[in-house]
Amino acid sequence: MFSKKIVFPLLISLLFTGCHFFTDEEFEAMQQREQERLQALQQKNSALKEQNSALEKRVHSLVVNKPEYMQSLMVAKNAQDDKAIITQATRIEKEFPNSKEALIANQLKKEALQRVDNRLAFQTRHLEKQTSPNKKSVWYYDKASKNSLATAPIVLFITKEKEDVFLTMRLQTAQMGSDLTRGFMLISDNSRYSIMPTPSKLRHKQIASGVWIWSEQRVDKEDLDMLKDLIYSNNPAIRFLKNSSYEELPLSKDLRKSMIRVINGYKVIEETLEIKERL
Repeated sequence: MFSKKIVFPLLISLLFTGCHFFTDEEFEAMQQREQERLQALQQKNSALKEQNSALEKRVHSLVVNKPEYMQSLMVAKNAQDDKAIITQATRIEKEFPNSKEALIANQLKKEALQRVDNRLAFQTRHLEKQTSPNKKSVWYYDKASKNSLATAPIVLFITKEKEDVFLTMRLQTAQMGSDLTRGFMLISDNSRYSIMPTPSKLRHKQIASGVWIWSEQRVDKEDLDMLKDLIYSNNPAIRFLKNSSYEELPLSKDLRKSMIRVINGYKVIEETLEIKERL
């Protein structure tokens, strides 16, 4: 039997020999590994949550959105609203590719686009197109009024620049003497519209018969309402305001018909651009 004096020191020696004391560097490295493992688990958990959320949205889209979108498409079809047809059909094609609903939507969209192109061709058949030398702008004028563009008191034309299209109104006259036009008044059956351009907007050019005076402005909604009021009046006129007098000219039926053709062309060109931007 071993003596206690021998056994106890031996046990103490074995105990300290089997133990490992971590240095500060080793402990920090171990903590870093545990932190990295925890971050990896958190990232994996977040990715799983995102996948689950995406699956839930997809299921919701298939169960709820698809029938709603198809219903909206059919409503637009029955209402013959080509803009809405194209919008809804494009949405269905993007969200449910290769589905039977996408095939139906694609066919309806093709038919709607064809009608849009047909309207564009019909409403612009009376317009003549002119392209700027730098190819950046295209102008549309009324063909029937081509020979009177420099003499008609009101000229409307459409300007198309890249994806922008707008209507421009030119008021003009040719005069002699020193008492020249400084502004305009458009007169309908029930209203008078005063247009007084700033000096920089009222332009002058010497011509054989005197001075050509004109002013151009981009047509906004209020201007468009004004033009419609003039067009559908019985006796509309334009008055050229001078310093001490004025001249007044009636707006002929032919001129008003020309204005209608340009306005209709503008509306359909604007609509076509807006629709095709959504594709």
